[in-house]
Amino acid sequence: MALQIMDPELFVELLEQDSDSSWVETVQLVSPPQMNGSTLWVMEELIQFSHVYHPDIGGSELYEVANGRSYTMVDLDKIANTVKVKKTIIYTSNKLKKKGE
Repeated sequence: MALQIMDPELFVELLEQDSDSSWVETVQLVSPPQMNGSTLWVMEELIQFSHVYHPDIGGSELYEVANGRSYTMVDLDKIANTVKVKKTIIYTSNKLKKKGE
């Protein structure tokens, strides 16, 4: 079954329902131009979905896709390589899990 989910909170709820009979196999992120830096909406395989929090700029979702790019609604430069950033991983692709094993 394929689902289109537009709300990160609903995506998290779906992930929490993972079981032997129902699981998430693959996730595609569809991002708007203002997020992906192009002039078009783009669909890419989601490798990792996290919540990041920085005390000075607040929290945001962080989407990491298969081509190595990362998208967030806050400035990536402000949260990259900073010890103040707390990153909570919510979803990791099965492909990434298998690589790390």
